[in-house]
Amino acid sequence: MPQPVEPEVARPRVLAIDDDEPLLEVMKEVLRANGFDVETARHGFLAGYLVGHFRPDAVLLDLMMPGLDGFEVLSLMRRRPDARTIPVIACTSLRGTEIEGRIALAGFEAYLRKPLDFRALVELLRTIIPAARDARGG
Repeated sequence: MPQPVEPEVARPRVLAIDDDEPLLEVMKEVLRANGFDVETARHGFLAGYLVGHFRPDAVLLDLMMPGLDGFEVLSLMRRRPDARTIPVIACTSLRGTEIEGRIALAGFEAYLRKPLDFRALVELLRTIIPAARDARGG
């Protein structure tokens, strides 16, 4: 008798935006090794395009980038109907209660300090993505 086929669960998709190319390469390797599909961008100008075409389940977003900073990218994303509910995690080397307050007020779901703890990053994504999928009904 044939075995029932388990439905295939889509690999979670993560978009990482950071102007630090070596960091992006490490992020990509670590996340792919932990079961994520990953796209990367070195500046915020590509965020809109990648959000629409890659349709990430979560975005990792550097705050300090030339051109559009992370706060501006998040603001633009929140104006898009297809991106309003995507969890966005701030990644920054900035410290202090002022920046933590700005991050919270801007609407980031969480933030991680650089240098990144990749175990913490993977665990955070494994928590945030299923919760966001459940909230969207998918």
